[in-house]
Amino acid sequence: MSEQTYNGDGMIHAAIAEFREEYGADGEVVVLVRSPHRYDWQLRVLDRILQTTPDVVVLDMGFAHRDFSAARAWIRTFGGSAACATAATEILLPV
Repeated sequence: MSEQTYNGDGMIHAAIAEFREEYGADGEVVVLVRSPHRYDWQLRVLDRILQTTPDVVVLDMGFAHRDFSAARAWIRTFGGSAACATAATEILLPV
């Protein structure tokens, strides 16, 4: 999504609702963001997600600028490299 995506906020919430319909409470919703402090629209979307769906897991592939303790859990990788993505995947999907 980007700020220019028509009804991007609505699309994100519709996708979460559709996922929940299909997978129910067993489905883990992971919201991936990268340095949301850089873009006001991302913060607005995240705030709404955390207000309406507080049981999500936030995966922040950026640097520490925001506390996501309103979420059920959050992971911060301090960067968006392949190594950081691999480490986050290993936490989210333990073998």
